[in-house]
Formats: sequence, structure tokens, C-alpha cells
Amino acid sequence: MTDKIKIGASVSVLDDTVKGIVITIDKHSIKILDEDGFERIYQAKELIVYDSEPSLSKGKLINKDAKIYKPKAINKTPRVIDLHNKDKHQTSNNILQKQLDVFQFHLKNAINKKQNSITFIHGVGEGILRKRIEEILLKKGLTFNDAPYYKYGYGAIEIYL
Repeated sequence: MTDKIKIGASVSVLDDTVKGIVITIDKHSIKILDEDGFERIYQAKELIVYDSEPSLSKGKLINKDAKIYKPKAINKTPRVIDLHNKDKHQTSNNILQKQLDVFQFHLKNAINKKQNSITFIHGVGEGILRKRIEEILLKKGLTFNDAPYYKYGYGAIEIYL
């Protein structure tokens, strides 16, 4: 299946609104750079190729030949969101706020799509981001745990919806 997907191809994620450009391909996964500048990892069966050539225009993806798929009522595929910041030119407060905004956006999206769980990779650092995420989750009454170490290492949290 990965032989149809090439580096630089425009893809969208099945049963999700995520679109991006393929940046790396290995035996078991494909890494894309999404519209918000975040790197995400998927399996080939989760992606739809709609343009084999890169098609970024003013930072937005152009969807010329997108196929129409009806989303499932309940998405049972767990999502993994990496909250690491790639922009080294921002202040720490701006970075933290952007990470929290991305966290809240994807959490709300997962709740609306009736996903069973979602995993956020926050890193190990000083624990500031983790603490703020836990405060938000406790206010919302959501259950969470450390994500499996064997999958994500230290610095990830799994939320059960």
C-alpha cells in the first residue's frame, strides 16, 4: 500500500479533517506535515492520496481530486498528537499557549467525533505542560493515565473519552 504513496504527496486522513504532505515513509508508518505545521504518523491504510505532487499554496493545501468518504459514527482508532514545538523563535509563554491551544482543539475534536481515546505526547521537560493538561482534564472530569512507555516513552498522556 505504501508504494502508492510517495514523499511530497498531498494526503488526507480517513475519517478525519487532517490534511498534509508526506515527509517520510518507512516499512510500518508514514509521517506527514499537517496544515498547522505539526508532524503526525499514520499507517498507509489511514491515508488518502489526492495529489502525488506537492501542492502547497500560501501555506494551505489545495484539494483538487479529493475523494468523498462518509465518516463513521464512532471513530475507534486512537489518535496520537505530538505537542512538541518546532518553532525555536518564540518565547516560552507563547510556546506553552500554542501547545495548550492545539491540545484543546484536538481534545474537543476527539470528543465531538466520539473517539474512545486520544494520546498526547508532551515530552518530559520540567512538567509545566503536563501539569496544565492535567488541570484541564480534571476540570472536564476526564480519565487519563500515562501512555504506554513501550509505545511513546516517558512524556505522553492517554485520555479516555
